[in-house]
Amino acid sequence: MELSLHQRVYVDLKEQIENGVFKYGDLIPSESDLQKKYAVSRAPVRQALARLENEFYIEKKQGKGTFVKYSLGRGPWYAIGGLGEDYKRDWDKQKSVTLSVEYVGVEECPDGRRLFSGQGKIVKIERLRYVNDVPIYYLNQFLPGYLDIEKIRAENNFLTIRELLYQLFNISVHHIYEEVAAVNAPEKVAAALGVSALKPLLEIKMSAFTAGMDTAYYDLDYVNSDYWKYKSRGNGLLAANKN
Repeated sequence: MELSLHQRVYVDLKEQIENGVFKYGDLIPSESDLQKKYAVSRAPVRQALARLENEFYIEKKQGKGTFVKYSLGRGPWYAIGGLGEDYKRDWDKQKSVTLSVEYVGVEECPDGRRLFSGQGKIVKIERLRYVNDVPIYYLNQFLPGYLDIEKIRAENNFLTIRELLYQLFNISVHHIYEEVAAVNAPEKVAAALGVSALKPLLEIKMSAFTAGMDTAYYDLDYVNSDYWKYKSRGNGLLAANKN
């Protein structure tokens, strides 16, 4: 998926903030300075800053400028998620392959009747995510049924569901709830990941919501923990390093 101008600015600024180039409380460059740096007009810069502000990375102070609001333990949920550090570290080594995109009944999604109340059908996406061409993740992702399924199918091998939702439907995720357990690999998943059906995998159940607490998506994912680790520490969830 090719990034638009404002997404390029957004992604680069977000990575600089998460990696400590801009630290909590720092004043970030002005709009005009960002225009020069990224060789874009004012509109993409303002779009990127608006999204960063909406996701609590930055805050504007009248008459003073725009300051970094994010720091470890203060930032948005995906910056302190259990696998967040792995995502950042191995971002350029990842790829995703979409296996299927289809409508299913709400009962196929765990807790679907509550999460997608009043919807007769929802969108289910099955995907594999690779790191260095090794399948690590098997993803079952459920989205609201009112979304345009043909737009989703056209994107095919996108990397993250959050970028897909934002780029195609202007939906931003603000809240997340996760459950993590060690389970034996379901037969279909074991075959896709190339592991034994007796192999313990991390099972991650994730409910994601908009600022207004509408369901953005639900994930039922399986992770080969030989490669990616999940660790809880302090008040946030942080990923452990690989072996």
